[in-house]
Amino acid sequence: SYYCNHFRAAVRQPEHLEQVIASLRASFTREGILKARAIEDRLMDETYLSSDYDLLPALTQLTMPALVLHSEQDFIPVQCATHIAEAIPGASLIVLPDCGHFSYLECPDAVRDAILTFFRGT
Repeated sequence: SYYCNHFRAAVRQPEHLEQVIASLRASFTREGILKARAIEDRLMDETYLSSDYDLLPALTQLTMPALVLHSEQDFIPVQCATHIAEAIPGASLIVLPDCGHFSYLECPDAVRDAILTFFRGT
């Protein structure tokens, strides 16, 4: 299916892909799928495909503590997370080892520990 192909690169373990797809299927309707694709298309048009889109300057204005979590095996390069963390004053960057894009699913203990450590330290 579309979503199996779409999310295959986002997870490291096949059983995690099955979990992602199962959670999506729980709410699949024709209208929901069309709405989700329209949202994806709009986000692409307004961000990635836009020549003047740059979120980094706005990030430099943030004044609250920030945690940037990234996964080592994410299909999004770690350099993106690094740029975000460097742009936010005082931000913390944690890269989760052996984890794909859906870190909350693939590495829930590491995600929880990172968040708890962050909040205990702020």
